[in-house]
Amino acid sequence: MFLHGLRRLPPWTRLYKTAEVGTTQLRLEEQVGMWQVGDRVVVSTTSKDFRQSEVRTIVSLSDDRYTVELDSKLKYTHVAYNDRYGAYNFIAGAEVAVLTSNIVIQGDDQSEQDKFGGRILVSVAEIDGTYTVGQLRLSAVLLRQMGQSQYLSSTDARLPVAFINCGDLDRRSYINYSMFENSFSHAIGLYGTDNMDIRYAVIYKSAGSGLIVEGNGVLLSHVAIIESGWSGSSTSGSNDGGLDLMIQSGLNLRRATAATLYDVVVGGAERVCMVTSGLSCDTDPLNQWRYVVVHSCLVGVINVAENMNCTLVRDVIVYSTSEFPIYWHTMSSVRADSVQLADNTGGTLDLVYYQKESRS
Repeated sequence: MFLHGLRRLPPWTRLYKTAEVGTTQLRLEEQVGMWQVGDRVVVSTTSKDFRQSEVRTIVSLSDDRYTVELDSKLKYTHVAYNDRYGAYNFIAGAEVAVLTSNIVIQGDDQSEQDKFGGRILVSVAEIDGTYTVGQLRLSAVLLRQMGQSQYLSSTDARLPVAFINCGDLDRRSYINYSMFENSFSHAIGLYGTDNMDIRYAVIYKSAGSGLIVEGNGVLLSHVAIIESGWSGSSTSGSNDGGLDLMIQSGLNLRRATAATLYDVVVGGAERVCMVTSGLSCDTDPLNQWRYVVVHSCLVGVINVAENMNCTLVRDVIVYSTSEFPIYWHTMSSVRADSVQLADNTGGTLDLVYYQKESRS
């Protein structure tokens, strides 16, 4: 299935100036040349309460396209950081994303009550003795009230979009410039699926992870995950029991390998912003993680590396966490490089352990 809508560029940006409670104006980091009057936008929380994101409608734009006027006052303050500490710049701020498209895939009116919306499944089918892998290309499509709340396991993931056991997609499928709003489950799941791109995507208000990657060579570029909730205990399948459920996160890379992240943000999560096994300290990480921002959650990053001698967290900004910005729970050595932590309740929590060999 190929669906291509009209793009709103940029799909999301950040505040350049703090938007105080009661204001109706947003001063943005970059020009929003293709945003229009009537577009709905979400402003992410920057506090320690993940629920303080706000949706408004644009009523006017300035001539220079850096300022937008909203239809009603903001209930909360949304912060922008443009600070310098010695030789280091700290630049971050509330994400502002468009939630408007001329192509909308939406659950029916009853779905809101039942938490049982539509879904798109991409997988493998046997046709006349030949195995065929499905393809999905979405560009500038809005998926709203999708997913089914009780079906989150990797073998029966009834999500707005789920790729299950597709193998090597070789970039033939992609999700670009698309928006996911009010998902009743994880928003996007890549299970047993390799070499796929997700670019310029916005995921707002998911009941579970915004994005789960269980595959190799996935590229995430300019992805904003805003207000990711916790699915609770109403899930099926062993994959979402125990640890998976306890550390459910806005971005779940626990079983991802060789994932490339560029300008990826998790802005608000009920429990954990991001779970990862980290990068290997033995490989060049320069092209793997660049400018990853997580904020407004209990724990910013949980590193649960397995079967690694040394795990690396690199080029990450963490702010406004209620507990710990980074929690290492691993048997490997740990390393942090180019990490910025600000306005967090605690410091890093490092639990590095080893398994003692048994002797007979």
